[in-house]
Amino acid sequence: MFEETTQTRRYDEDGTKLESLGLKITKIYFILLFAGIPLLYYFGVLQLAPMSLNEVGDFLAGAFGPLAICWLVLGFFQQGRELRHSVQALQLQAKELQNSVEQQKEMVGITEKQLKLDIAVREDQTLASRSRELPFFQLRGGGSSATGGRRTYKFTAKNVGAASLSSTVALEDNPDLQLQTENLSYLSSEQEQQIQITNIDDRKLDISKEYKLTLESKNIREQVRRQEFIIKNGVPVLSDCDPELG
Repeated sequence: MFEETTQTRRYDEDGTKLESLGLKITKIYFILLFAGIPLLYYFGVLQLAPMSLNEVGDFLAGAFGPLAICWLVLGFFQQGRELRHSVQALQLQAKELQNSVEQQKEMVGITEKQLKLDIAVREDQTLASRSRELPFFQLRGGGSSATGGRRTYKFTAKNVGAASLSSTVALEDNPDLQLQTENLSYLSSEQEQQIQITNIDDRKLDISKEYKLTLESKNIREQVRRQEFIIKNGVPVLSDCDPELG
């Protein structure tokens, strides 16, 4: 903007100089014209006689023709300067427009990043809110008992989250254990229920192995949380939770 103002001032000064030069030439020309005619007549170089209107027109055209040509030339230079000024002004405007477009691109990029960040934050907040509305079970070992040659392993599932409308229990296929409790009834917060697993063919639980137990629970909105527990040495440990506890 400062550069454009400087160039505009410079072109205005150049235009003023041309106008001043034209006025000076005009004054000098009129002085020479009106002072030269009497001198030429006095020395007999110029003869004055009555003239018709056509002759008067021819005289005026001849007398002021050089002055008109001078102003024409000055006007040509003035138009050239104005044209160059207009071209440079357009170039400056194009440059400013390009800078403005680049700034707009940067602003769009910043806005897009901010929008993505807002979406991510909202998704996290939504996920956290959803997580708080879902059941969450804690599983702990409850010992075992033997009846008729078969041993039953008991685990207590306690709901410490939102109310659970229903829950499904699944045990990873293996040749040692059989799940006896496949469904849990409605459990409000802080309520608990036992899950029972029995051994197959009277074999004892191999405590060196790991067993995976999956528990899927639904809240009153039919939203599901899936939890996986690894049982080793009779102790269940939470290994995965989807969605995670917020």
